[in-house]
Amino acid sequence: MRFDPAAAAAHLEWSWQTGLRLGDLPPGSRPSSLNSGYAAQALFVERIGEPVIGWKIAGASPRGLRGELIKRSCHRVPGPIASPTFGQHPQFSRR
Repeated sequence: MRFDPAAAAAHLEWSWQTGLRLGDLPPGSRPSSLNSGYAAQALFVERIGEPVIGWKIAGASPRGLRGELIKRSCHRVPGPIASPTFGQHPQFSRR
């Protein structure tokens, strides 16, 4: 089955809007390469219509993975954050 970035973006948008976690994407919605994943990601950002305020760069990744930081998902905090839950993966930036 051929990958459809619009279908993948629609699934991501549904999860974003409902706050519900996605399971496995249907076969036609699963990116088969890094570039197809980026295509779906770009369409997702376009579909939700939220401002992009920066980029996440996974410097520890051998491929240097990147992603948009959406304004609504970024929060200003007054100080250090303690995260005792291993499953959380907070992102930090400085101006």
